[in-house]
Amino acid sequence: MYSYLPAAWALLFLPIAGLFAQNYLTANDSVKISSYLQEASQKKTIRDWRGASDVINKAALTYWNAREFQKAIDLFHQSLALNRLIDNQSGIYGINNNLAFLHADLQQYDSSVYYFTKVLEGRRRQQVTEPIISALINLSVVYNKLKRFEESIKVLEEALEIARSQNNLERMRTCYGLLAETYEQMGNLQKTQEYFERYKEMVEILNKFQLSALQQELTKEQETRRRIEEARRLAEMEVRLQEEALNRAAQRLTAQDSAIALLTERYTKNQMALEILRKDSIIKVLTINQLLYEKRYRESRFYFYLLIVTAAFIIAILVIAFLYRLKENKVREARLLQLKNTQLAQQKEEIAQQAEQLSLLNQRLKQLFSIIGHDLRAPVVSLRGVLDLLLMNAISFEDFNQLMPTLHSNVTQLMVTLDNLLLWGKTEQEMQTDKVCLFQTVQETIDLLHLSAKQKNISLQNYIQNSVAVYFNRLALQTVLRNLINNAIKFTPEGGKITISAQIQENSCIVSIQDTGIGIPPEKLDHILQGGYSTKGTAGEGGTGIGIALCKNLCQRNKAQLKIKSIVNEGTTWYIHMPLAETPCTQMFR
Repeated sequence: MYSYLPAAWALLFLPIAGLFAQNYLTANDSVKISSYLQEASQKKTIRDWRGASDVINKAALTYWNAREFQKAIDLFHQSLALNRLIDNQSGIYGINNNLAFLHADLQQYDSSVYYFTKVLEGRRRQQVTEPIISALINLSVVYNKLKRFEESIKVLEEALEIARSQNNLERMRTCYGLLAETYEQMGNLQKTQEYFERYKEMVEILNKFQLSALQQELTKEQETRRRIEEARRLAEMEVRLQEEALNRAAQRLTAQDSAIALLTERYTKNQMALEILRKDSIIKVLTINQLLYEKRYRESRFYFYLLIVTAAFIIAILVIAFLYRLKENKVREARLLQLKNTQLAQQKEEIAQQAEQLSLLNQRLKQLFSIIGHDLRAPVVSLRGVLDLLLMNAISFEDFNQLMPTLHSNVTQLMVTLDNLLLWGKTEQEMQTDKVCLFQTVQETIDLLHLSAKQKNISLQNYIQNSVAVYFNRLALQTVLRNLINNAIKFTPEGGKITISAQIQENSCIVSIQDTGIGIPPEKLDHILQGGYSTKGTAGEGGTGIGIALCKNLCQRNKAQLKIKSIVNEGTTWYIHMPLAETPCTQMFR
């Protein structure tokens, strides 16, 4: 084993190593945890979900610090539920990261892979390179623990590519080291030696950069000192030059005074006469220049008048051209006005057609609101009634606990109805299909509806293999599964069973949702897929009747088919025929 590998592992799990150094739960820790949980309860009372989540995280970290792992996991899941309630994505990623490290400490590496995968998906949506690299490196370490070396190499190569694009030398060094470790565990000595050499090169480059930075700092300091010395010398030189200039100026003034005295002595009468003659010649030259100026002035006046006449002629031509152009513009405007009148008539006709379409749409909306109005109001009124009883202290805590399953069921039905309405408004928009892991999507839907099924003691079973992948819009598939499984719970009596399975046929996948419910009469099967048909469930659950119609619409927009088979008093089976993805899912889910 190379010496750099323990260092890379320590970088990844340094916080965990610090936590394991602590003792077991002490009396002081118990007091702190009790205080945290009490504070969290107070914050929940005032609906401060973010504050309650932060305090619960502190209690979970204290348990983790004392190596009470299961209690820490339970508290982390409570904090995760609060963060999902307020859609705090940053908090969700942080808690998933903690759960991944915690399961790695417990050597539950499959669970660690699941949570690290969740962290990686979130970081990809944020599009921040450094967290993406960290998540990929953490995932590779857990893959190595599971001896899933090919997957480890794949994520390490992706992390290395991102680090190269960002010129992040330290991350490149870490990736090279982990690649060398992975290939060594695989027994590929050639690749091990290749990546070990690259790791050594990156270490040398980083050392050179550090040495170069120190040398640059030293050079900058020496350059600063040299400039200060040069500035001092220049100042001294300027002082000397100024003194020499003052001395030379004094000498010139002395020489000029001597020359003036000498000229005064030599200035004779003849020289004065010559000066008078020179001034007369200057006067004659000025007179000649004046005559020439007057001549040029007369010539310039002639050219000025000529220029005025020419400009007037040009202006007249321009006015005539402007009037002609104005006439043409009026004719053109008349034609454009006629064309616009024709266009306005067409637009008026189009507006009339749109008004008729809007009127039909309003009628459809009124019909829809009349159908769902009672079903949306009933759960809210029920919840409001229980809250009023709580505020008036007219209900005990035990009675409230007995009402909790019913309230949860009502709120779940309300959430499904609202999701259907929101997605119904988006069905006319373009829907992007992508590769979806079927097992994970079904499992998430089961987790969402687990309490509703548990209230009726109904068993939910997911028999789909982890590797099955289909082409479908993820949000649309979640909505279809949620509506169909919720309907199965609704029409299945207590103690029943609901199974979800998948069958592969060539290039398609057939998902079946089978229940042991009351079934549907044959004369009503045709009305089910048309929408608008609704009846009470086995426990009096209500519905809007638009869920199945929405499921059918979403399947058609994703190139899938929705079919139904039902026998009265034996149960109902829904079939979804959807395109099968070319490549299976590589991630493992619990």
